[in-house]
Amino acid sequence: MPRFLKPVDLALIIYLFLLSAYILLFQSNIDGYVYQLLFNLSVLVVVLGVSYTDFKAMTSLSAFLHMFYPVLFLVPLYEQTHRLNLAVFSHPLDSIIIRWEKFIFGIQPSVEFFEHFPHPIVYEYFYFAYFSYFLLVGLTPLIFWFLGKRRISEEVVFVATSSFLVCYLIFSIFPFYGPRLMLPGANQFPLGGIFVFSRFIKLIYDNVAIHGAAFPSSHVVASTVVMLFYHRYLKKVAPLVTVMVISLIFATFYCRFHYALDAISGFSLGLLFFGIFRRLFRMWYARLEK
Repeated sequence: MPRFLKPVDLALIIYLFLLSAYILLFQSNIDGYVYQLLFNLSVLVVVLGVSYTDFKAMTSLSAFLHMFYPVLFLVPLYEQTHRLNLAVFSHPLDSIIIRWEKFIFGIQPSVEFFEHFPHPIVYEYFYFAYFSYFLLVGLTPLIFWFLGKRRISEEVVFVATSSFLVCYLIFSIFPFYGPRLMLPGANQFPLGGIFVFSRFIKLIYDNVAIHGAAFPSSHVVASTVVMLFYHRYLKKVAPLVTVMVISLIFATFYCRFHYALDAISGFSLGLLFFGIFRRLFRMWYARLEK
């Protein structure tokens, strides 16, 4: 393994290899599959270029860029899944989750939850909770970096990025569109007055949201991972972060972006990924330090 690669570099390389193999395997069902392969190749070039440059330069700036450049690819890689997720299944699979939820809960939580608590203050709070995801995931590695805990910052980036990439592989294969598109009457944003966060999330949904990335909730996966890092390394703020994450979990289906099972599976996977990817990260550096 080249010495200039860090764990997050390897995670991205493995993901690009697996996704490219998937594209080649189902190329006949993917429009513009050549462009998707070229995009993957361009990302690979950046991964190798940034990691090798940091290895040679060894400056604070190169280290910072090497630490946080994966964040720049999370959105385009996420959007790419939309172009791939009907290659295996030609239609959304939401009916499976809808049946499961009816069997487990006897209702559709993503419909009933809002209808039981329709007050503007309540939905503005849950839209704020949904928005807090961007703060939690975006700021946490920076907080550890500026606290001088750079190895922990790198660990957060690796575990969160790896968790996202696993979700992206699932999104690329299994198209779950979510309640806003698949349940009658669930696609309305309950806006009114000057509510800030509901309007902000609507802006994001209208311009960035894609079809086919509902199960599991990557919002919940990443937020759960981040919450566990606070419980381990910044215990004083961990209770506040926990309240935010619990609110976010409920917000995913109160705001009707996800089914309740999306949130439950996301939380479960977040716990699992935190354990697995942290262990892999520690094993990587233990091997290097021998």
